[in-house]
Amino acid sequence: MLQVCSILLDPSCSGSGTAAQRLDHLLPSYAPASDVADNERLNKLATFQKKALAHALSFPAVERVVYSTCSVNQIENEDVINSVLPLAASFGFELMTPFPRWQRRGLPVFEGSARVLRTDPVEDKEGFFIALFVRKVINGRGDIAEVGKVPDKPYFKKRSHGNKRKTAMPLLHHRISKMWLHGTSILRRRISHQPSIRHN
Repeated sequence: MLQVCSILLDPSCSGSGTAAQRLDHLLPSYAPASDVADNERLNKLATFQKKALAHALSFPAVERVVYSTCSVNQIENEDVINSVLPLAASFGFELMTPFPRWQRRGLPVFEGSARVLRTDPVEDKEGFFIALFVRKVINGRGDIAEVGKVPDKPYFKKRSHGNKRKTAMPLLHHRISKMWLHGTSILRRRISHQPSIRHN
């Protein structure tokens, strides 16, 4: 656990962004929750989500933490991120912008909410939320540099056994981005190459 360098945190959530797709309302056991019961459940989920995210940020070697839910509720998304920002900063993390070209960003409820990502359950077919924390370090010149920042040129590593051919080695956060973009098939193939923790 001490060597974990990236965490994809997908905690238990209300699933409100995918409820329509799941067709829960067609189940015989389906019963609409009252406002009081629903709010109580959301508060309990948010409390757990905050604790899980705080725990993920506390790993000593972790460089990147991705927080993701399939919820559209502010209490499970922006409010969770906003609540851990002081703790994240104390550990050297900064909230970064995943997929900068994606236009739908977070609700404007805290400074920096434009750095988180949302999808809409109607226009985008499903509702999701993504926030990316990246740890900053002090480099040899005293400047603050992003951990694992992709250089202008790929990083190359020579093969062993006297083979001088160079092989491109994509850096970790580039791999994570590929996983998000191209789905779970790539995730299953590559998950063995980098340690990660998934909270459910």
